[in-house]
Amino acid sequence: MPVTINKATIDGANKTFILDQVAPDVNGQVNIDVVVDLFSDAKEVWFSSTELQGLIFPFDQDGGRQLKTGLRNGKYAFFKNDLGWRIRPYEGNHELVLDGNIFGTDENTTIWENTVGSFNVQTRLSTSGESKLLETGTSGLTPQESAAILSIAADQTVIQGDISTIQSDIGLIQTDIGTINTNIVTIQTDIGAIQSSLSSMASDIALIQGDIELLEINVSNLNKPKKNMPMDNFQFLMVDSGDLSSPKVGLINFTAMRCINDSAWEMMTNTVVEVAAGLYRIDLSAEDTNGDVITYKFSADGAVTRYITVMTAPHTVGSP
Repeated sequence: MPVTINKATIDGANKTFILDQVAPDVNGQVNIDVVVDLFSDAKEVWFSSTELQGLIFPFDQDGGRQLKTGLRNGKYAFFKNDLGWRIRPYEGNHELVLDGNIFGTDENTTIWENTVGSFNVQTRLSTSGESKLLETGTSGLTPQESAAILSIAADQTVIQGDISTIQSDIGLIQTDIGTINTNIVTIQTDIGAIQSSLSSMASDIALIQGDIELLEINVSNLNKPKKNMPMDNFQFLMVDSGDLSSPKVGLINFTAMRCINDSAWEMMTNTVVEVAAGLYRIDLSAEDTNGDVITYKFSADGAVTRYITVMTAPHTVGSP
């Protein structure tokens, strides 16, 4: 089975490092640190993996060799392509940025294997600033000066990494700005729709309030006699004159009178009829309701005289 490391899959059977564990970033780049992501990560799993045991480790690392008087080489990773090892890029269009110094052990053979699919992959080698180091003593530099130069080179590497991070962050920020702008347009559209809805709601509320006011008037007039209109079954309760509270039944010889708009008392048109349990009724004639404020008086032997004052409702054409 292939072995997975941080940024690659090692296919020992086919002697291939497959850079499939990291997708391109927002800039379309796949960044690989040769020493860390390939050499070191592979070395950590190589001798403990049953898949890779028995295979020669495909990297050599070198550094410190004297190139010429006063110069020594920095760290290099030598990839054993002479043993058939290859590196296959990520399956997708991208720029592969290799940070470090990597060379094949067979200069006549490539270290690369084509992607399985048809993709455009551009490869950029970002070599270390320490590939050649001045040797102290022969160059005329003191150990302190040589250390300072090494520190500067290391700082340059860090700065290059920071620049790459900043560029990546700028890309993310630009994407976020685009998303924010899109959201602002959406919010503005929603606000417009909400304002339109509020305007429509205000109009509807005004109509509803008018309907409510009309309904309140109609409800208040619902149980009122209509002015100058007959009303059947006008009911009232009579109580015993002895205890002043018990409903009085069986009353006869009622006197039913009306007082319309402060006028003199007059006899009502119809007679009182008993309903039940002290409740009596009378049919009001048009003459009995022909006023705005009317008081009715009902009296009979053995009962407390009952006075009922009503305010009539105006009668409109078409209403019952």
